[in-house]
Amino acid sequence: HSRACKSVVSPRLSMSSSSAVALIPKPRGGVPRGHEWDGVRGAYVHKETGAVHVKGTRSAASAAQQKERKDERDRSDRPQASGSQKRNQAQAEARKADANRRRQVVSQHRKAVREKARPRLGESFASIRQREEQRLLGKRFLFEPQRVRVCEGALAGQCGTVLDRAQLCFQETARRVTSLELDASGRVAITEPRHHHQILLDGSEDEEPVLLSPYAVEPWPGVGQLVDMHHGSQTWRTSRIEP
Repeated sequence: HSRACKSVVSPRLSMSSSSAVALIPKPRGGVPRGHEWDGVRGAYVHKETGAVHVKGTRSAASAAQQKERKDERDRSDRPQASGSQKRNQAQAEARKADANRRRQVVSQHRKAVREKARPRLGESFASIRQREEQRLLGKRFLFEPQRVRVCEGALAGQCGTVLDRAQLCFQETARRVTSLELDASGRVAITEPRHHHQILLDGSEDEEPVLLSPYAVEPWPGVGQLVDMHHGSQTWRTSRIEP
């Protein structure tokens, strides 16, 4: 028995008895269709043509199919939207509704500010002023020429008549009216002379009115107050002031 050969010789390789060629082992993985492994070349060759198979090359038709799959598909002709399309549409509608709601809130606020500053159609400034001052002063609101009593300050206890009431509402233009605002204590800041009542006190010798804050006087007699009213020269009676 002859010595065993240390290398296997391909039947296609014609070699002399004095030389031997080492074959390249076949790699793992699938074999291309119509090819076989050539250990000498170290590549797959076509069984019929003997051409070496180049890894990674694709036919034009296969490359076109792959490109078509990667391109975004047109779903406009689909009878029903997909789940992703429904979610995107719902998010877009929610954002649009939120933006519309915000615009409506801002528009309503601006409209309220304009309506407050603009007189009503056909309403005079006198009626607007009376309504705003009644809102600001409440029970302290007075008419002209109403009887009042001083309830604060050095003149407390004296009575008089309102000649001109305090002006808390102003007409800037023909279409714009502004008024003072209430502070944290619920009162109006009285800072200017026109914010005071002009009161003519009883028994004043010079008959000059005095300036008093709207919060320093009160109606006298007030609604529901018991007063003694002179009726005739010798008769007195007690009456209740009704609203």
